[in-house]
Amino acid sequence: MVQDKAGGARDFFASETHGYILFPNVVHGRVVDLQGRAHPTPARRSAYLNRPGPIRHLYNAGDAGHTSVILCEGIPDTLSVLVAGLKDTGACGLYGTGGWQPAWLPLFRQAGRVYVALDRDATDRAIALARTFGARGRVVIPPEELGPKGDLNDWLRVGAKGDATLFRSILERALPASPTPWALQIQRLPSDLAPWHLEDYPGVRDLLCELGHQGALSRDAHLRLLAERCGVALATLQEAARELAQTAETES
Repeated sequence: MVQDKAGGARDFFASETHGYILFPNVVHGRVVDLQGRAHPTPARRSAYLNRPGPIRHLYNAGDAGHTSVILCEGIPDTLSVLVAGLKDTGACGLYGTGGWQPAWLPLFRQAGRVYVALDRDATDRAIALARTFGARGRVVIPPEELGPKGDLNDWLRVGAKGDATLFRSILERALPASPTPWALQIQRLPSDLAPWHLEDYPGVRDLLCELGHQGALSRDAHLRLLAERCGVALATLQEAARELAQTAETES
């Protein structure tokens, strides 16, 4: 309930045109938050409704302590992963692509792998978020046939036809094949990007700097991908990554 303009109480999720499916966020048996999913989906408006104020909660945050964790864009996506029942893999949900809070990073300190699985149209955001987890981060992208806004829930409903066992086998194949955020960023560079424009292309300097701070195996594996993509010698990219990393350390 919330207070209306007249000072009375009203149901925050009440609507004259559609209802809401309510998802409670439960921590230690206590509901700490609610999110509403409009049904039917309203035209030209968000399908989801969060309570007023900043987002303070991660859905199913207790799963962040698993060996591997799938970080989903929404609560329905998280529930879809939980239905699949992946062994030793937890699922946590954001309240949308802008719902991440840096203060939650310590929750994932025990996770050896964090798979960021946002909708297909949020790949740039998924790359940025996966980088937050360093070498542990991976990006899971639903298949193209699910459409430009395809998500994990669509993958279960449409791709696996609602079969949880089939969805589990799909995810078991997809997770090991999911790229690092840096590999995905390299793959998304324009195929006609001239080598002499590489350093000026948005994000490339940051990419090289981050790779320069990584261990030799990870650094060179990514730089080899970049060399093959853009036609720049591996040794040249290694030198550039080293110099940018050193400059960043000096400036900090």
